[in-house]
Amino acid sequence: MRRVLRAFRERRLAVRPTGRGLQALFFGVLSIVAAYLIGTTQIYQLGYALLALPVASFALGFWFSRGLSYARRISTGERPAAGRETNIELVVSNASPSASPRVWAVDRLPKPRFFELPPVEGRGSRKIRVPMTFAKRGLYDLGPAELKTVDPFGLLRFARRFPETTEVVVYPEVHDLPGFPLRGSGADAGARGSFSQRGDEFSGLREYRRGDERRHIHWKSVARTGELVVKEFAADAPGATPSSWTCSGPGSASRRPRSRTPSPPRHPCSRTSRWRVCPRSSSSRTG
Repeated sequence: MRRVLRAFRERRLAVRPTGRGLQALFFGVLSIVAAYLIGTTQIYQLGYALLALPVASFALGFWFSRGLSYARRISTGERPAAGRETNIELVVSNASPSASPRVWAVDRLPKPRFFELPPVEGRGSRKIRVPMTFAKRGLYDLGPAELKTVDPFGLLRFARRFPETTEVVVYPEVHDLPGFPLRGSGADAGARGSFSQRGDEFSGLREYRRGDERRHIHWKSVARTGELVVKEFAADAPGATPSSWTCSGPGSASRRPRSRTPSPPRHPCSRTSRWRVCPRSSSSRTG
């Protein structure tokens, strides 16, 4: 009973009467009204029986469909690309020991798609492989989904909603160009240099991290490297940390005890940071 109330409270379970269920309710109420006017006991019994049918249908329908769950995933080895067919697996599982009734699934892929499945055996699952073609590159959210079942009497329809969504990254279509020279010394260096030289708005490119803005994805670099790369702005880039330390000869004050000599900071000299050594001469070294 607590599971039923929790499902209704979270609005993941909706129950609606079918056409047959509406007829049962209508004739049940009509029989009770007629029995009240006529005063016949048999008609009272008929009306109560018709009104009890939806209650029994609710109990049976919820019991047989209580263990249904839904999941979607991209087939193993698939790499979605714009304009190419991609297979997505839809999995309907039944965690209860009893078999479920016939299942109707509605999922947004990203447009609503309807599927009909035979009954799912107890503690079993059924898979559907759906071919899809994404017209454009980008990030797509698949879902939410809904599973619909009907009780054994066909009076009530149960709709279970699964609000979880699946994020799919659709890469641009890549074509091999044999013998076509690439400009610059390297793909990453050319892309990074082109952005850093345009002004202070862009700081460079870096790997995609969860939560980054989708509009900041640099699709040209994605096509070159096969990995998600985003544009980094100057406001988000690690700030410069100036530091200076003396590098004098052996006869200078640098031979003082180590405890009095400042140690160079480790964070600015990490692998992901840029550094520059500026000696007193005109030359400099950048890394």
